[in-house]
Amino acid sequence: MKLRGSISDNRLVVGAVLLALAAIFRFARLGLEGLWCDEAYTAWLIRMPLGEMITTLIQTDDAPPIFYICQKFITTFVGQSEFGLRFISASCGCLVVLYLALRSIRERDNASMWSAIFFGVTSFSIFYARQARSYGLILLLIFIFILAARDLLRGSSRWAGPLLALSGSLLALSHNIGGVIVFSSLPLWLVYRGVKIDRIKLRSWLLWHLLPVAICLLWLGLSRSQLTIHATLNQWMAGFWETHNLFAAPWLSCRAWVPGLYDTGLGSIALPTMTSGKAIWFALSLAALIVTFFYIVRGYFDLGRRREILLYLGYLVLPLGGLLAVSLLWAPVYVVGRSDLIVFPALVLLIGIGLSRMPRWGAALILSLWALISLISLQSTYGLGQINKMKGTDRSIAAFMADGQLAPGDWMIHSNLTQPTFAYYLGRSDINYQTAWFPKESGINPSAVVQVEYEQLDRYLAEAIDLRSQIEQDLPETGKVWLVATVDNRHAGDPSLWRAPGAMMTANQITFPTSLMLYSLVGVKPMMVARLYRQDWIAGDRVLIPIPKAEWLPVENLPPIQTEGDDGR
Repeated sequence: MKLRGSISDNRLVVGAVLLALAAIFRFARLGLEGLWCDEAYTAWLIRMPLGEMITTLIQTDDAPPIFYICQKFITTFVGQSEFGLRFISASCGCLVVLYLALRSIRERDNASMWSAIFFGVTSFSIFYARQARSYGLILLLIFIFILAARDLLRGSSRWAGPLLALSGSLLALSHNIGGVIVFSSLPLWLVYRGVKIDRIKLRSWLLWHLLPVAICLLWLGLSRSQLTIHATLNQWMAGFWETHNLFAAPWLSCRAWVPGLYDTGLGSIALPTMTSGKAIWFALSLAALIVTFFYIVRGYFDLGRRREILLYLGYLVLPLGGLLAVSLLWAPVYVVGRSDLIVFPALVLLIGIGLSRMPRWGAALILSLWALISLISLQSTYGLGQINKMKGTDRSIAAFMADGQLAPGDWMIHSNLTQPTFAYYLGRSDINYQTAWFPKESGINPSAVVQVEYEQLDRYLAEAIDLRSQIEQDLPETGKVWLVATVDNRHAGDPSLWRAPGAMMTANQITFPTSLMLYSLVGVKPMMVARLYRQDWIAGDRVLIPIPKAEWLPVENLPPIQTEGDDGR
């Protein structure tokens, strides 16, 4: 008699085919897309000496060092190309599939294999496996942590405790949100306390959690400033939640997890999306999700699965509740598709249980649908379909500058989020140019946003004049300053004019306080826009403005600034 949802007859074959498919999804044309600013930030960090890198992470970032240490080591062998920088994330995605498949073979558990298949083909996991960020590593560690916790509670493996302690410790050192999983795990001992009570000791449960908890607390103690840095540098997220109901965040998370359901309303968060027929794909994927959860609920009435389902639900609900509580009590840390990624493994394990309990043809049909949606939504990643959606804008702008535009001795002035990509790509050209930030605090963490204080116009202006004086001493008479700025759509005028080739712009047409840097050089004289572009995955029209030294006005000839309203312009 064949079991429902059974793939037990050919687990080795299924596992091998699945691993190959997962590798293709993750490694195919992995270096095709350009880096966006967060990925380039990874490249920027790992080029530092190890001690300086860790100090920078402690003082100016919101992430522990394990991922960057691994990147620094691995890229010495695979290189720091786009492929090399994404190698760890893609490998971790394949390791998750391998880990779940091996557990299925060893335990003769169909649910683990279905979980492996779902993780292998779903766009959410593939998307993060193709980025030079820590999320792929985090997902691998969370799977190991949750399944080690399950084995420890069952008393089914002597290695469960050490594996839980090790994965939890690495998780705490990979990302601050890893601590959310660790602390959420502590009360979940209650799920299994009534089973085999002689083998499941609360003292043992707490003991194996002790090291991860201690590391979480130690890292937070060493990097206390990170708590305020996160709130300061993520004003864009705080601004979103000022106009949206934060209690809706868990629902938005659910939409981000399932292929085809990515219309979260968070335009600043890049996630794979369907470009056409969204309503149809939405309906099909939602129907598949409802059917899968129906079988999960049916599995709850199976005593052999009940506590396992409750455990996974605990790892799903408690971290989301923790993120929501921190966001409500302190500052918004709930970034849909990023911070809630920590509970995606629990969802994958639950979906595996649901798929394993339905007829095999039904499970295969649902997974085929989700795989198709994943391929369509990720097609630009592989250079297919709408190529214009592929990351590469920053790379092309840097190539334009390196192709005879940026001269040795020129200066490039960065604002928020611009430096990492330009530094990475212009670094390949070996042009000896100078770099500065305006305002200077935007250089503290070059992949973050700095809050603008409009009432400090005088301070920003004085800083702009000081930077001008510094540049003036070093810039050749034939040299240029390259200013990267964001267009102020409120004051830019008719878009058809400033978007036209050869458009001219004044300081009044770009955002504050970058406008003061342009003003400090040429007043309100119109300057030619070399490039108008949309930075990869970042909102706003940006302009690249070259300012030849020959065009500068003497400081004493700068016209007076006229403020307008209360916005500091």
